[in-house]
Amino acid sequence: RNLPAFLIMPIQRVPRYEMLLRELLKYTWPDHPDYQPLTTAFERVKEAAVYINDRRREAENIRRVLQIQETFKGKHNFAQP
Repeated sequence: RNLPAFLIMPIQRVPRYEMLLRELLKYTWPDHPDYQPLTTAFERVKEAAVYINDRRREAENIRRVLQIQETFKGKHNFAQP
């Protein structure tokens, strides 16, 4: 594997954890002692997934703006880092 493949691996784990926790909750009774901690864990992992997706989308948008900026001739700077 190359470096980008290894760098993306932690990001790919978050959705897997979310699916695992969702399945565990599906088969855990609400009165079970683990139900509330599982619910909390699921919500936190879901929040982390949303945060990661938002940051990824933001980085992609910045990359697109910079690509567009490079197509213009001259020293115009439309996007500040």
